[in-house]
Amino acid sequence: MNPLKRVAPIVGLVAAAGLAACGSDNAAGPESVNVGDMSSGLSGVASEFSGNAVFQSLANLSFYFTVDTTVSAAVRASAPFGVSDDPKAFTAAARQHREAMRVLTSLAPGDIAAFFPQDVLGRTFAWDTAQNRYRISNLTGAPTNGVRFLLYVTNVTGSPVEPLQPLGYVDLTDNPSASAEDLGVLVRFGQQTVADYHITLVRTTSSETLTASGSLFSSTGTQVDFTLVNGASNANGGTYTIDYHVAGPNGFSIDFDYTETATSASLDFRLAGEGNTVQMVASVNASGLSGQIKFNGVTVATISGDPDNPTITGAGGRELTQQELAGLQQIFETAGELLFVVLLSVFAPAFFVFGSI
Repeated sequence: MNPLKRVAPIVGLVAAAGLAACGSDNAAGPESVNVGDMSSGLSGVASEFSGNAVFQSLANLSFYFTVDTTVSAAVRASAPFGVSDDPKAFTAAARQHREAMRVLTSLAPGDIAAFFPQDVLGRTFAWDTAQNRYRISNLTGAPTNGVRFLLYVTNVTGSPVEPLQPLGYVDLTDNPSASAEDLGVLVRFGQQTVADYHITLVRTTSSETLTASGSLFSSTGTQVDFTLVNGASNANGGTYTIDYHVAGPNGFSIDFDYTETATSASLDFRLAGEGNTVQMVASVNASGLSGQIKFNGVTVATISGDPDNPTITGAGGRELTQQELAGLQQIFETAGELLFVVLLSVFAPAFFVFGSI
């Protein structure tokens, strides 16, 4: 089993989510951490986006986007990006995360090129129920440096429900630079902006870096800012890295740093909220698992043994209560859902653009 698959269940089990050190300088000791309050606050934010029909539509319909007459079934089959309302679903998505990103970067062109043919710039694509695909419409308003796709309520297969129920649109824009391919993504529902971000791809002969950076906006006005960086290089026989940062209302934040080589993996999962921080640091190699859980920077438990069935031991004479353990699990499941299910969906349009040029 590769290291990522070994680490993912730990994240779900121990809830070793750590929101970043926002406000941690003023935090008190471990006893001040109320994992129940932190979990409740994080769950509220996550649910605003996991239940967002417009964003779910983008995640599903991106794999039907095409400016040609074909849709890559291979690309769609490789992409585990549907938005789910099941907090435990993130572990499966996390396990597929590395391979999905590698599929995407392998599909990307080696040289920077225009994303869209000249004859489709400024055009709007609507769903054709007779042909079950997107086709150019006579609608106006699309960006001159890109294209617009209408979004619809989708069914369990990810395709539009019939009769069609429009939900808004997504504008995809080509913003190339000398060093990176830059796809702009703007999702709107009426006058409301649902998402506004950029996906960039930088490739060299020995590495690939895929980044999504911008903001999501809920119907109630909640804003979540994110920077999600995935890297792959030939170093150490093949190294894969994740560097995710998420910041939301009331000072909550999530940081997830992960590095994997052919023989080992390490992670630092930090979350902050309610003026406190929770963190898990862990590493996995041939010898097994080792790590710590920290409250406000103080180690309160150690993790060891089999990654699939870890042992958690209180540190410094402080044993975690069953309530704290349950709260931790909920925190990390919720943070995992937000990272690996909801936010991972922001990469979905990149499969269309980078995979079809």
